[in-house]
Amino acid sequence: MPRPRTPAPRPDQHLPAAPTTWSSSAGSVILRPGDRPRLEAAGEVDAALVDPAVIAAVAAASPLGADVDLSRVTFLDARGLRLVLTALDGPGDGGRVLGVVPPAVRTVADAVEVPLTTAAAPAER
Repeated sequence: MPRPRTPAPRPDQHLPAAPTTWSSSAGSVILRPGDRPRLEAAGEVDAALVDPAVIAAVAAASPLGADVDLSRVTFLDARGLRLVLTALDGPGDGGRVLGVVPPAVRTVADAVEVPLTTAAAPAER
């Protein structure tokens, strides 16, 4: 008996894109696409993790800004801060920082006078 075939998606169907993950031995970044993309960072977000291709991918996926969760970041360097600012950048209010900003992130942001104001987390999609 032949197996049922999964129909091919129609051109007018929008299938959700899968998250993109970048990782190093000490940290990770996940970009969850959608109407309002979400960037989740954990561990050490530094030059070992964030190269120019990661920054370019985040900029392309979030032209209006993304929600950024930094609550699990333990270390942030200048390249990591650039990634965060790229994700937050957008017209108007742009993206939002969700949850708690850990001391490792706050120290770097304060040193270069970048205000990271947190917003309430949106309901799960």
